[in-house]
Amino acid sequence: AVAGRIQQKYGYPIIVFTHTPIKSVEKMHVFYKELLDIDTIIEFEQRQWREYIKQQSICKIAIHLDTLETRGQYALDNACLRVPLVCSGSVAGKKLFPFTYLDYPRDVDKATKLAFRLIEDEKFRTKVIDYAWNKVNEYTYESIGKQFSQITGIQNE
Repeated sequence: AVAGRIQQKYGYPIIVFTHTPIKSVEKMHVFYKELLDIDTIIEFEQRQWREYIKQQSICKIAIHLDTLETRGQYALDNACLRVPLVCSGSVAGKKLFPFTYLDYPRDVDKATKLAFRLIEDEKFRTKVIDYAWNKVNEYTYESIGKQFSQITGIQNE
């Protein structure tokens, strides 16, 4: 729904990374156009990480409204690629993208406003990207090892 609004206002193509692409043009039309009002969508099937990163790097903005706290790889990928992300659910998303993080993943209106602001407000966009980029170091092996030791009391040797 957020992507559809972005497409309507700015004409951006929409890319979806999916394990289960819809192969039929008719089914795609029903699902994306009739349900979500999205005219044009590109589905990328699951692929090798290197190919996925190349594809993700061309994006101007990313949207990932989720409910799982442990799904933080997408937030990390976008932070490293300097692609701003509107997200919910993941702990990494909240840490890396606090200015565009939603507490409620189905708040389409707020997500849309944040996405529009990222597109229209260059200062805000830069702030979001730079903040995430500077926080990525908290996800190094050394940093995660220290956090794990603090939480569990187990010292890494």
